[in-house]
Amino acid sequence: MKKIKKILSSVLVCAAALFCGCSGGTAESSDSSSYDVSTTESGAAFTVPPEVSEPAGGTAITYFGTKDISAFVAEYEKTTGGSVIIERPKGDYLTELQEKIASDASPDLCDKVENTYPYLMSNNLYEDLTNYIDISAPQWEDMTDAVEHYSFKGERFFYPTTLKIMPQFLIYVKGTYIQGGNLPDPEKLWINGEWTWDSFQSGAQGVIESPSVPAGTLIAGEDIFSNFLASTGTALFSQVGSRFADGFSSDASADVNALLSGYEIEYTISGNAADAMGETVFISGDESTLAELRKANLAVGAVPYPRGNDTDKYYCKASADGFLVPKGAKNIQSAASFINCSRIVCNSEEYREKENTALIKSGLLRSDTEWLERLRGNSEITPVIVDENCFDSEVNVSVQRLLTYRGDSWKDALSENLPKIDGALETINAVIE
Repeated sequence: MKKIKKILSSVLVCAAALFCGCSGGTAESSDSSSYDVSTTESGAAFTVPPEVSEPAGGTAITYFGTKDISAFVAEYEKTTGGSVIIERPKGDYLTELQEKIASDASPDLCDKVENTYPYLMSNNLYEDLTNYIDISAPQWEDMTDAVEHYSFKGERFFYPTTLKIMPQFLIYVKGTYIQGGNLPDPEKLWINGEWTWDSFQSGAQGVIESPSVPAGTLIAGEDIFSNFLASTGTALFSQVGSRFADGFSSDASADVNALLSGYEIEYTISGNAADAMGETVFISGDESTLAELRKANLAVGAVPYPRGNDTDKYYCKASADGFLVPKGAKNIQSAASFINCSRIVCNSEEYREKENTALIKSGLLRSDTEWLERLRGNSEITPVIVDENCFDSEVNVSVQRLLTYRGDSWKDALSENLPKIDGALETINAVIE
């Protein structure tokens, strides 16, 4: 299995690389197994398995979802000659999708949602794409581990279009941190390989104890627990062999709780980020948070979550996004071609530059986008894919209670909430077995 790499070089868009058919589809298998096309900077050719045939062009497929897919539609139309009909949900997305599937009116493409894996997969909501998409194609070269991560019962339902390393990061006011606490800059600690739980904790404590600094809260913002847990190399939910297990029962989770329990933590930001920044050492946020702080003319720094004390390398939370083909779709083969198109577009230098331009227009500096790319592209980072709310709404309540726990007894919190979580995992394991 190939290590997940950060995507830093563009992939040339080649029509033949997009066509991955299926032996179970309506098209007949082709005798030719090789397309003579150059698809990467190294000139590697895309070889199609013998049982796979090229899909017929001109197919109209239906997308049901909420994303802006205009760039992917343009590539799909140019490459295949097909078209995309876009349908938007009028109410609850998942309810409407399930109603479409039950009434034999399935769209060809749908969005990946947070409980896609493993809950919705265990409910047989999607089509298996194993024989429709060739994982050896150049556009998937750096996503092999991500695709395998989302495999279920040995089948591949989800081929992520994007893998975002460090979806949240820690933001701090440089003057407050360095001058108020008389402390080394976290960005420099990161560059020197010294950004650890220990240096994070000693630095934050120095800021909090400084008489010149009003900050009394350690961190405010999003997904704090799951990011710290990922920094230990431990997944929130993972497959151990063929069975799913929860990371809440791990020693690493107990360590995260111990790290945070002695401090004031705010798991949301009330009001605007600039006001919150005046009362907290770190904000856990994303590009939109950083842009908001830039608009307030704050001189801030940004770093990944620190390395766990018991690890010898940096682990970092990652999140995946993309499309799936719902059960009962009529145009699976063409939907798979669209997914290939979306992956190639997202992997292009042009698309990334367009994304960065949009971030700069939102308030980021060019140096911010370059710094974030540098962090996310660092070869020392090992991504840990995390989906937090993996179950139905009732079980997800228990997940969130643990992720935002602020009490005195982690053991009691586990006793109260783990039965529902582990019960849901056992139901999923029963489907696998």
